[in-house]
Amino acid sequence: MRLGLAMVLMAGGLAGCAASDGAFGGTDDYIDVDNPPGNCSAETGAAPCPDPDSSGNPEGGPCITSQHCAAGTSCVAPFEDGHVGDFTCTSQCIASEDQGAWCLDDTACCEAGAICTSRGLCVTPEGSADDTGTSTGDTGTDGSSGSSDGTTDASSGSEGTTGSTGMG
Repeated sequence: MRLGLAMVLMAGGLAGCAASDGAFGGTDDYIDVDNPPGNCSAETGAAPCPDPDSSGNPEGGPCITSQHCAAGTSCVAPFEDGHVGDFTCTSQCIASEDQGAWCLDDTACCEAGAICTSRGLCVTPEGSADDTGTSTGDTGTDGSSGSSDGTTDASSGSEGTTGSTGMG
């Protein structure tokens, strides 16, 4: 057992030395990009990005951010088989948790209050209110739950009305 452990440690040390001296090729080839880049650029031969002073690219035009798109459109790419496609300006929004599209910012999300994650998914944060202003809390340990309807106290206008949690 000790001999096996010593062999593993020695092999790991040698592999670390070999990797640090460039034995496995250049280590500068990998670039960690949070969001995949768009597909407009003067340097790559792709269609040029729009002038920031213009009204933006029309629907179907290339983009890097939604600011590159005309009003009423946002920058979205298809997401299939683990690969992000070309980003284009589109007037179609992305439904919450849609695995077939990649957003770059919150403007691409259909639902009010939804955010675009670093994975490119539109999600609604937990605890956010729906369109009516009603929010619900987590279920209590005894199965009860609490809620608030967002109404104000008529006498002072500063206190909210809270529903019963059922926890006596």
